[in-house]
Amino acid sequence: MIRRLKPKWARGEIVWPLILLVSAAMLAALSALARWFDQGHGAAFLALASLIFASLAAMTLAPYVLSRYRKDLRERIPTLSITHRGAFFLLLVTVLGFSSMNSGNNLLVLLLSLLLAALLVSGLLSALVLHGLKVSISVPETIRAQDTATCFVTLHNLKRWIPSFALKLRGRQKREQDPEPATDFFTREKVFPYIGIRSDLKLTLKCLFRRRGSYPVDGFEIGTRFPFGLFHRKRMLRTQGSILVYPALMNLRTLFFIYPELHGAEALNLRGHGDSLYGIRRYQSGDSARLVDWKSTARLDQLMVRDFVAENQNLIDLTFRPDLNDLSPRSLEQFEKGVSCVAALGDHYWRMGQKFRFTCEETLVLVDGRRNGYERFMECLALVQPVSRHPETLQNEPARNGIEVAAGHRWVPPGSVAIDYLRI
Repeated sequence: MIRRLKPKWARGEIVWPLILLVSAAMLAALSALARWFDQGHGAAFLALASLIFASLAAMTLAPYVLSRYRKDLRERIPTLSITHRGAFFLLLVTVLGFSSMNSGNNLLVLLLSLLLAALLVSGLLSALVLHGLKVSISVPETIRAQDTATCFVTLHNLKRWIPSFALKLRGRQKREQDPEPATDFFTREKVFPYIGIRSDLKLTLKCLFRRRGSYPVDGFEIGTRFPFGLFHRKRMLRTQGSILVYPALMNLRTLFFIYPELHGAEALNLRGHGDSLYGIRRYQSGDSARLVDWKSTARLDQLMVRDFVAENQNLIDLTFRPDLNDLSPRSLEQFEKGVSCVAALGDHYWRMGQKFRFTCEETLVLVDGRRNGYERFMECLALVQPVSRHPETLQNEPARNGIEVAAGHRWVPPGSVAIDYLRI
């Protein structure tokens, strides 16, 4: 059976507010008519009833109207707050208003008109200053925890005729901030004193990111007190994105001293297909033309080729287990040290050109010298969180060859390395 949907006007969402508004208008007309015939009590009663009907219509229609607005449109509506100077100004306007009504002094009326005109101009200019603005941020490709990153915040004025003055910009996060913020990027205000017509202004901002992870940016709040400082008008500039902070790198000297196997594959003193130069010799039949060293050929007047050092291309397996039974602050601090240890090992292997395979839970990343593999490896470590499991579950899981970083002592096959990050 097909069910026909009733139109909105038949569901009472608009019909009852319209009926109440029509009734209020009719009562207002009857009140005016009663006053015309010198029926004061009846006119007052009808006016009160008209006001009640109009209030009921507004109360029933307001939720429907607000539901029709999209969230982003509601956030674009500027908000207004009164400053101390503005409160004093409004108090002065109120006093002058009562004084002019009681005394009838034309000078007071003229002064009151001037103050009201200044109030109107202040609101109009502040709204024009905040209109037509766009913000963009530029962050470094690599940001590590506990490091100060240099970010660039650019504010663009898209208006064709009016510049912008005295702007303050502040970022906003999607999630609620902790009592101790992990970064000052969202708490520091960026001040833009002047932006010309169809121009932009870039500010350098040095921010400290104390913890690794993703910092989602939900937009920017921009405000101004221009021109008289009576009101602080604000509006939201919508942007979507996040700032990814890699974990800090641990100093590996102590670990290299305890576990010499962590150095990775060393270069062999043999000819091969590595990247380091082994020597220069005369050209032999069958040598590739890509190996010809033209400087030595021109100097010795004979064809010379280059030899490279052979490198051990064994793939290293690097495993990190985020299993952590105790979620106390001390254990969580050691967990962060374990993440930093794995990040430092991966960074060391990537810089020396050693290929390795990283495993964490269901994530498998192959880092073979290309930038995207290294970025995926660091992104996984930036977002990894401890998993609460029983210690017996971890002990029953099979050990893997290579390097394994986990909580607690584990048996690993001969030739492998097990690092307990709880004891680092």
